[in-house]
Amino acid sequence: MNRTRLLIIESHEAVRQALVARLATSDEVEVVANTGDPEEGLRQALLLRPDVIVVELKGSNGGGLGLMRRLAEAGLISRVIVLTSYPDDEERLFVLRAGARHYLLKDLDSQHLIETIQAVSREAQL
Repeated sequence: MNRTRLLIIESHEAVRQALVARLATSDEVEVVANTGDPEEGLRQALLLRPDVIVVELKGSNGGGLGLMRRLAEAGLISRVIVLTSYPDDEERLFVLRAGARHYLLKDLDSQHLIETIQAVSREAQL
């Protein structure tokens, strides 16, 4: 079985490393890259073409919504899962209308996150 290739774009170092650690225990998901910088995230997305991209929009650098637009322009938006600590109805509507697959809270359990990553990967391949 092929593992789902994942890129994580999360500006908070501790949160990003916690996500990487949580997903490292999975046989189904391989984190191919992770970064806290939206510009670097876009470069990695274009270079690696991961199956799924996990994005935090509300990072301290403020580049999340611009990143979403650029991922859409690159044809990668259908691979995006937005993770957030503080849900925002306007933001949720924006990202889902832009084509992101899911808008989830960071406190979801690891199994649900892995299942969602796999579902998005399957959908993106159709």
